[in-house]
Amino acid sequence: MNTLKSNIDNSVDPKSDFYGYACGGWQKSHPLEGEYASFGTFNLLGEEARRQVRDLIENLAADPDASVRDSIAQKVNDIYRQGLDMKERDRLGITPLLPMLERVEKMRKEDLTEILIWMMQGLESPFFTLGHNVEVPKPLLFQVRHSPEEALCDQPGSLPSQFLP
Repeated sequence: MNTLKSNIDNSVDPKSDFYGYACGGWQKSHPLEGEYASFGTFNLLGEEARRQVRDLIENLAADPDASVRDSIAQKVNDIYRQGLDMKERDRLGITPLLPMLERVEKMRKEDLTEILIWMMQGLESPFFTLGHNVEVPKPLLFQVRHSPEEALCDQPGSLPSQFLP
């Protein structure tokens, strides 16, 4: 309850500016930084979660398991260190990506389903996402989206035939 009270700006008359009254405290304690178009509690939670994961991974090197070959700690530690090794990344350039790019370049229309499945196993939403939206009145509504803001189709119960192989 104290968190809610701290978000209220009691200097604002709720009858004339309810938004300023209800959110003014939050806006004062969380000024909008230039890197954000908006900033809310979910952004705050996301940043905190990323910080906790980063701290966990960065402190993993001190874990005795990090030196045990093939342990989860060792694998996570190695991958994280590789990602930070800018000299090696610069030296390799796009070489590690070439096999994937060649596979996409050789793609034929008949391979589209297989290629999309392969891409979605390693990439986040290469072209579109499939999912459902719980905020709509129809509980079994599936959506095909090109982007989070743009629903290409809404279909109750199943995907429309033009999206099936």
